[in-house]
Amino acid sequence: MRLCLAGGIASGKSILAGAIADRICYPSMSFGGALRRISDRNGWPSDRGSLQALGQSRIEELGYPRFLDWIVGQAGYDWSAPLIVDGVRHGEIYRLIADQFHPAMLVFMECSPELQLSRLVRRDGLSEAQARRVLAHETEMHLPELMTMSTLIVRADQDIGRQVSNVMAHMA
Repeated sequence: MRLCLAGGIASGKSILAGAIADRICYPSMSFGGALRRISDRNGWPSDRGSLQALGQSRIEELGYPRFLDWIVGQAGYDWSAPLIVDGVRHGEIYRLIADQFHPAMLVFMECSPELQLSRLVRRDGLSEAQARRVLAHETEMHLPELMTMSTLIVRADQDIGRQVSNVMAHMA
């Protein structure tokens, strides 16, 4: 099973991925985390904006299938085993994962822009203007498609225990 998590920046995807991984003992990989490790290894900036730009430029350069192959190779996980994939940002990436690594399930974290904004300001120390720029990045524009593709929509303002229970019920 490939459990894929999608949603906007600061919607709680990583927290949910970690909680589910702990509960069912699946390894968890993050697209953002993989891009951060690549940036760190190469001495590139690893702030959120730079990681968004790196991911987008690699997709433009490689196309979706080769980008997925590249990130899978960089992530160092056994993709033939069960895995939680945190941070799916494009519908085409999810389609490729679902086609290549069956079975797959997409969970979408629904989060209000106000909550995202407050999390970015509080967690990342961004000004409101900086946070708004992050939320306006083109990778956020793919979210409506991912929401329509999802098996389950989880509300970001729910308690984490309830979020995990909802996901577990749909995995059964």
